[in-house]
Amino acid sequence: MITLRFDGSYFRIGAKGMMHSGLICYGWVIENAKNELARGFGALAHPLHASASLAEYRGLTEGLLALKKLGLENEQIHVAGDAEPVILQMIGESKVKETSIQKAFQEASTAAASFEKISWEWIPRDLNQKADALSRLAFESARKDKESFRKISNNLFSCGKKKGLRHAYPNLGMPVLRESLSLRA
Repeated sequence: MITLRFDGSYFRIGAKGMMHSGLICYGWVIENAKNELARGFGALAHPLHASASLAEYRGLTEGLLALKKLGLENEQIHVAGDAEPVILQMIGESKVKETSIQKAFQEASTAAASFEKISWEWIPRDLNQKADALSRLAFESARKDKESFRKISNNLFSCGKKKGLRHAYPNLGMPVLRESLSLRA
């Protein structure tokens, strides 16, 4: 069995009045019973509609896409994450109510449909330490270069103020960084 663990976190950036602008950071780890096969992390800057749920879905989707890239569609896949609403939505026990994450849910569902044998499990955060650490590493990496981080902040602020942006680009995300490492031979 192959296990995918995923995590996401949201960091607000910008003016106080811009509650939903910020960085969504994510991490994922793919393991079998003996070894870590691959891992990845990344960050997206969102001027509107950023949230922890959006970050969790990005981690899940990126992890599922990595499984596919590794050619593991025919394996038994076990997906585990500490975001209970995301897990419940993916197994159909809860509806996606927030319009701002419906597209992210659809992307994850489409990626998950590639796997015939897939199971889902909510796990406590302390059992998701590797993915959580990668999500935090994404944030630290994104803000390491202070000048770039300042530009991201300024861009988020100016994008959020533009009239009509909320309706024109409801899921706008600007990639800040994306890293992955395949350890599989």
